Amino acid sequence: QMHHLFEIASSGPSSLKEVWRELFSGDLFETLKNGESRREPLDLCQLDFCVTKPMSLPELLEEHARDVQGSIQQRSYRLPPVLWLNLDR
Repeated sequence: QMHHLFEIASSGPSSLKEVWRELFSGDLFETLKNGESRREPLDLCQLDFCVTKPMSLPELLEEHARDVQGSIQQRSYRLPPVLWLNLDR
């Protein structure tokens, strides 16, 4: 539903679109094992977490950034002022 709302707001007047993007947009930065780096813009910055033990939000974000697989060595985020979190247990 949030993605649909984001699409509606983004298709409105340019001033609304800019405010919406400023509030909800971020970036994902990844460093690959071969040394290359890449940046992925996130229009609606939404993070999905599986919480297996009690921890603070900063600890949860740190664990999420360290959870890399395959060709990814490291990842980091530029988070927006408004962050949408999905928490599963």
